[in-house]
Amino acid sequence: MALQPSSAAVVIEYLDTVWNAGNVDAVAQYVSDEGYTIRRDPGDAWEGRTLTVSELAERVRSYLEQVPGIFTVQEILDDGHKVMVTWLWSPTVDGDLRGDAAAAGATVYYLEGGKLCGHWQVTTSIGSGRTH
Repeated sequence: MALQPSSAAVVIEYLDTVWNAGNVDAVAQYVSDEGYTIRRDPGDAWEGRTLTVSELAERVRSYLEQVPGIFTVQEILDDGHKVMVTWLWSPTVDGDLRGDAAAAGATVYYLEGGKLCGHWQVTTSIGSGRTH
């Protein structure tokens, strides 16, 4: 019997593969077929919705087209069904990092059956002092 990866490993791989590497087609590998609920993500047009795998891929793609960047995980806590990640986000221009993080945040990812099924998030724009 093969061991299942930890929930934290699933989240880190999702962030690295889908968001950082821009492999949006891989969303289906990490997300539950039952849908992905954006429980809280202020300023996000998708907040409060349960998205299909293809809708979540569309959401990720639209973000990466507007503001590509790299998520750097700072801390991660894993209770098996929820993973909390604190992170820094640094924007990129033509594939090069712009320097210091442009945002910081904390996201709780929810998992069922080893796949992501939603998140709850708070962010701060670095330099603006605005918390969302």
